[in-house]
Amino acid sequence: MGKIVVVHPLEPRFADQIREAAPGWELIEGHDRAFAAQHLPDAEIVLGWNSLVEKLVVTGPSHLKWVQNWGAGVELLPLGKFRELGIALTNASGVHPNPISETIFAMLLSFTRHLHTAIRNQTRSSWMNTGEMGEAHGRTMGILGVGAIGLETARLA
Repeated sequence: MGKIVVVHPLEPRFADQIREAAPGWELIEGHDRAFAAQHLPDAEIVLGWNSLVEKLVVTGPSHLKWVQNWGAGVELLPLGKFRELGIALTNASGVHPNPISETIFAMLLSFTRHLHTAIRNQTRSSWMNTGEMGEAHGRTMGILGVGAIGLETARLA
């Protein structure tokens, strides 16, 4: 059938799921940029985005029909060129609310308690005071954007 090129590291279980979902398609895992570059001109589907894929899309020619972006935001991709070439673009909107919202809270608590400074001091064997410890209790959180990540962050808050 066709060729699928993945330009970012992919866990083996996900590669297996892709192979199962797309029997007959050749899956190229391009952990190495030079290796991926060899296969990109023949790819019909690309998973991920980097400068190699951008060069392929902008300068062509290619067999590319679909780009799956790992993240939700696609506004920095060459959307006009996608339309011009008839390349479908999908994103990962809605798949990151749990890990990102948990990271938001990890960072919030870390900065409130000055853990980032304490860890740096610890690695230098410096036991300096990191300043007054803050608390998250009783504070108001502002959330810009209410996509899946913002909604889950608000729910946790």
